[in-house]
Amino acid sequence: MELRHLRYFVAVAEALSFTKAAENLHLAQPSLTRQIKDLEAEIEVRLIDRSGRRISLTQEGESFLLDARRLLSECAQSVQAVQRLNRGESGQLNIGYVANIYHDLLPATLGAFRKTYPRTALNLFDMTPAEQYRAIEEHQIDLGFVCFRAGSTGKGLQWACVGHDRVMVAVGGRKSAGQETKNRS
Repeated sequence: MELRHLRYFVAVAEALSFTKAAENLHLAQPSLTRQIKDLEAEIEVRLIDRSGRRISLTQEGESFLLDARRLLSECAQSVQAVQRLNRGESGQLNIGYVANIYHDLLPATLGAFRKTYPRTALNLFDMTPAEQYRAIEEHQIDLGFVCFRAGSTGKGLQWACVGHDRVMVAVGGRKSAGQETKNRS
């Protein structure tokens, strides 16, 4: 069975007319009739009842119509997916990040990506930088938002700086030995 057989059957089933379906498909009506008979012979099931003035679907034909539509839809989705892949639009992007560090940067970056590639699913994984490097090497994630460039890791990795952070350290004042004694009393 070929996809064209499914397309032809769906066209006939929806029009309930070989003539109208042939016109819609830009085929000669006798050719379309032959293709449907070939399909029925191949699967050994009568799909269309031709006994009356008008054609109708058999019970098997109605069931087959649902499956034929589903298969044609899945084929169309598969073609669209491979076309997106060819354009560099992956079906999904797995991203590692460090929680509580990129409050403004990560949402803004992902928002811009979503506008450019709205059909790409984004999967986020909270991971330490070391976990991200391992996951990239093992092809578990596609990219990682890491805080620093690893020294020994990263053979074949590409890097891009997407932001800078200011890091501060807070230190409590030291108490003198005399103050510690007074506080204990």
